[in-house]
Amino acid sequence: MLQSLIHISIRGFSGLRGCLVGALSVLLLMVAAACVEREVLRADDAVMDVHVSFMWNHAEGAVVEGMTVYMFPVDDGGRIWRFDLPGMDGGLIRLPRGEYRMIAVNNDLPGVRLSDTGAFSSIMANAVDIPDINGMTQPTGMLYGSVVERVRVDGCGVRYLQSDGSVKECQRGLLRCSPDSMSTVYNLILRDVHLPANTMALGARLSGLNSALLLSTATPSGHETSAAFSLWRGKSGEVDGVTSDFAPAREATSLSLKLIATTSAGERYEKVYDVSGQALNSTSLRNVYILITDADFPDDDSGHDGDDVGMQVGVDGWQEVEIEYDTSGMSYLL
Repeated sequence: MLQSLIHISIRGFSGLRGCLVGALSVLLLMVAAACVEREVLRADDAVMDVHVSFMWNHAEGAVVEGMTVYMFPVDDGGRIWRFDLPGMDGGLIRLPRGEYRMIAVNNDLPGVRLSDTGAFSSIMANAVDIPDINGMTQPTGMLYGSVVERVRVDGCGVRYLQSDGSVKECQRGLLRCSPDSMSTVYNLILRDVHLPANTMALGARLSGLNSALLLSTATPSGHETSAAFSLWRGKSGEVDGVTSDFAPAREATSLSLKLIATTSAGERYEKVYDVSGQALNSTSLRNVYILITDADFPDDDSGHDGDDVGMQVGVDGWQEVEIEYDTSGMSYLL
């Protein structure tokens, strides 16, 4: 009798174990099937909405007409995405799920062209050369840019690396970034400048600048160049001017300013000033003031014929003209 009961109990346990194993196998199959289904995305699931929001706390007072956003896939060989967003607030972009590096710059500068856009590490901003004038480029204007080293887009939203190294996650797909100045403005002040009586034009150009900027690291690049100042009459008889370039002032260690006065007789007089010290000692890296006082023209050995950069300003009987580009010759009037 006892042996029969033991035999029945063993048979019952074996049956129960079989049932448990079968149930567990079915459960594993269901889990595996669920995992496979999660990897199969519908077409509308594969592309995610990301709202790029530009915060201008690092560049207060900036005014731009539009921004261009480049999204570079972290994996080599992936598609590069470009989006042109009007205004300065940002906008909606649509991206496939994945990891990206982002570069955004304003797209409203006629003096700047982008090149080498095939990779995050190579994309550059270039100052536009002036035709027929060697070693001279147009002033860049104010370039603003933002770089985000890592952006992950997935079904959970957006996760990205902020400039302070922290990671920001947003389930709503919001990507905030803060553009900063990538150009330097040089402000020129000329005081007590004594010119020949028959002076018809006065020009100024700044040399020792950089023709390009590597956007991913904001590193000045390209060849050495110069840019002309736009000049106008300031207060108290001063002549004021402004130009712009990519390099931060303290990295431009060899800057020279050339003043050019052209007379009605076709003579040209020049003066060259080393202004590196004024740039290096500027209180602002991106807004530099250059002051020149008591510039006496002409020098005994500096007068010669030639074409250069100039602007005619309406002081002391000079003929006042509208700002224009003269492409018929070598002169470049600003």
